[in-house]
Amino acid sequence: MKRSEDHILSNETNALIKQALLKYGSVAVSFSGHGANADIESVSIYNNDIYESSHIVSFVGWDDNY
Repeated sequence: MKRSEDHILSNETNALIKQALLKYGSVAVSFSGHGANADIESVSIYNNDIYESSHIVSFVGWDDNY
């Protein structure tokens, strides 16, 4: 979930992720699911707390309209 006020995903960060997807085909990221807020309707997760990573996923595409 894009939360620019928390500087989680800034426009610059988004651009870097997109560039890496085009160059490498996928981008691996890790995050913590501990204490996260899930939004079932949008299939998204947001966690503003700092925990050790507990999940790793790969981005394989990007949808600017999501």
